[in-house]
Amino acid sequence: MRGMTRGMRRCAVLLVLVGAGVLVVGAQAASAQVIEICKSSANGMSGRDFSFTVAPSGGSAFSVGPIKGGRCSGPITVSGASATITEAQSDPATDVKSVTVRPSARKTSEDLAGRRVTVQTGASTASETLVTFTNQPAGGNYG
Repeated sequence: MRGMTRGMRRCAVLLVLVGAGVLVVGAQAASAQVIEICKSSANGMSGRDFSFTVAPSGGSAFSVGPIKGGRCSGPITVSGASATITEAQSDPATDVKSVTVRPSARKTSEDLAGRRVTVQTGASTASETLVTFTNQPAGGNYG
């Protein structure tokens, strides 16, 4: 009987620890703010390198890239409910033609001449905010 009681106590302690671990992991996942930056390959940008600066509302700015035209960064965890993403000047020069955001309601401001967009961040990797920059050669599109 004594052995059975000890076994039950151990089981109860284990269940409490496992339950607490799940709650901690869940809390961390819920507090993550996630974006992903993509670079369109349209207008001759395929394979070209582009770099970005991400300035989250809750932390310090940092660099991302290079990201090749036609590719994405993968999920980027940021601190804060919003982030401003600025594309660095490219060589040879290009103009930012458009910036699309998915879901579109998360785009809060856009400055194409300034090469930047501000977005609300997603709550997790599963609901990240996807930001796609589309460029064209400086001075206008081809032909």
